[in-house]
Amino acid sequence: MQVIYGIHPSIEALRSGRDEIEKIVLARGRRGPDVKKIRDIAAEKKIPVEFGEREYLDRLTNGLSLIHI
Repeated sequence: MQVIYGIHPSIEALRSGRDEIEKIVLARGRRGPDVKKIRDIAAEKKIPVEFGEREYLDRLTNGLSLIHI
């Protein structure tokens, strides 16, 4: 599994048309226009979006936000 982390790299990966994105995991409670943009693009591409607790994300990324590919 490849992991992309960070809001802007995640948006770019979604916009690039990469077909191998399996799911997106966002921090529970995370809000804002960039998060909405990620959710909108994911919905358009039928990519599932999950929400996880910060501790879960920290374990997966050593403290960084992520997208699963």
